[in-house]
Amino acid sequence: NSSHMRHLVSALGRVGSLKLKQGAKDAALEAYAALFKEVDNDSPTASRLEKAKAHIKCATIYRQSGEREGNKHAILHLREAFNMYTELYGPKHKDTIAVATSLQQWVEESNHSR
Repeated sequence: NSSHMRHLVSALGRVGSLKLKQGAKDAALEAYAALFKEVDNDSPTASRLEKAKAHIKCATIYRQSGEREGNKHAILHLREAFNMYTELYGPKHKDTIAVATSLQQWVEESNHSR
């Protein structure tokens, strides 16, 4: 049932956010990973948006690690968020542009730090 699925996805997003606030980054990443498994292209828009936001949160967690490997994961998550925002909102929406700007900046920084 799609109502139950939306509630599950929303709950997983909240669990991830709460774990993040507690400083439990690995637990937050696990909650977001579970959310990613539940949402596909046929999911309701609200669930797909929740997934896009979770990708941004994962990107931020990995970026804050300061490690090269973490940065690679951060860029992958941000790229996925960008693709989803583009699909959900279109390329000219302010949120899509904000994600695109960060993605471009992170990729440039990653290229310079090699």
